[in-house]
Amino acid sequence: MGATSVLMQVSQQLRASLLALYDKHLASDGKSLDYKGLAADPDFEVFVSNTAELQKVDVASLNREEAMAFWINVYNILVVSELSPHTSACWPS
Repeated sequence: MGATSVLMQVSQQLRASLLALYDKHLASDGKSLDYKGLAADPDFEVFVSNTAELQKVDVASLNREEAMAFWINVYNILVVSELSPHTSACWPS
């Protein structure tokens, strides 16, 4: 499997998981996220576990657009994970 197809597969899986979590925990006005509810959701633990799949992406072989999309997605994943009370307890202050 080529780098682009691995990237697409991993990205699509994580994006779908994150969007499903947003659907459940984003306020109806779209202005806030229920991080406590997110952290308590078993699907969030699966999502965090699935982020390990990012290690399979050969970033060096990506073109500029693919690399930008990859790093933006990684950034978004890290922000959501860090702001979650469940995972932030695992990170040093």
